Amino acid sequence: MLVVSICAFSQSTFTKSFTLDWDNTTPITIDKMTTITIPTIVNHGINSNNIPHYTTTFNVQSYGIVPKYHVKNVKFEKIEQNLLKAINLDKISDSLIVHFNLGLAKNKAYGVLALEGLVKQNGQVLKITAFDFEYTIENNARKYIPTPVYKQESVLNQGQWYKFAIDTSGVFKLDKALLENMGINTKDINPRDIRIYGNGGAL
Repeated sequence: MLVVSICAFSQSTFTKSFTLDWDNTTPITIDKMTTITIPTIVNHGINSNNIPHYTTTFNVQSYGIVPKYHVKNVKFEKIEQNLLKAINLDKISDSLIVHFNLGLAKNKAYGVLALEGLVKQNGQVLKITAFDFEYTIENNARKYIPTPVYKQESVLNQGQWYKFAIDTSGVFKLDKALLENMGINTKDINPRDIRIYGNGGAL
């Protein structure tokens, strides 16, 4: 018997617009004795170099691979030098640092977009205040996605699990809005029952 599987692929390109709100006097606690004040993007964190970091999750039309993506129509504003004292200026890039991944939760596809909020241009540190994000999804016409099978003794064998892609170091906020945006019903969740596990890194 000869079995032939035929897959059809298609590409679609989408654009989303984002606006970043800034707070120039955010207190960040380093330890019990140390608190620093730095500019941050409202409701977002900082990375290991104290550079403001923006991460957002949004629904996408389908799950697949992302062959290309880019940021365009970026709007910048100057930031006062005295606000940058606690930031490692040598680590601020002279080009945009952007990461984008797709995820799947309850068979609903979502995108995770992350970028650093500061960039250097001609020696001047600028903050990003708005941008358009264009991405292309290449998806397979076959929609079937197998359910993972875990060993009996695995901690993943019980409960509901969701996978998050974290491709840069820093401080990230996992809140109710993010979970609901992924299609998770937070009304039935007891925060004490939430567990976070890493694969190959420390949490």
